[in-house]
Amino acid sequence: MASIVCGPRVTIYSVGKTKEAWLQTAIDLYTQRLRSVVEVECVWVKDDPALAAQVVRSKDACIVLDERGKLCTSVEFTDQFYRALEDGGSRLSFFIGGADGLPPELKADQKRLLSLSKLTFTHQMARLLLVEQIYRATEIRKGTGYHKD
Repeated sequence: MASIVCGPRVTIYSVGKTKEAWLQTAIDLYTQRLRSVVEVECVWVKDDPALAAQVVRSKDACIVLDERGKLCTSVEFTDQFYRALEDGGSRLSFFIGGADGLPPELKADQKRLLSLSKLTFTHQMARLLLVEQIYRATEIRKGTGYHKD
């Protein structure tokens, strides 16, 4: 039986699983904190062709993470995050490449590209940074003191 999800839902697709237990613990911490606001699910795909296929199949709003993508502040990320959720009918998918980066066909769509930093991170670290930024976005939107400018 499929579960019914009524609130906002974010799916993070990436190549390869998180191997370090401490990283998975940190990701789990943020996804737990987010449960009352947005459901976050991490989906691991086998390789680049599988990742590209997920983008094509997705009916959600899509954001592809790449160091060549648009850089933004956390406040700008918040605006883009909520706009994308609205455009996607409360559904948003993020895509993170594997150890070799993104497949070329995903890099070509500049409108979907977003950068977490000019630095290069492992796909495992990128997942953690993204989940923390999603949490930060929800806290910025609520007006809590989590985010400091």
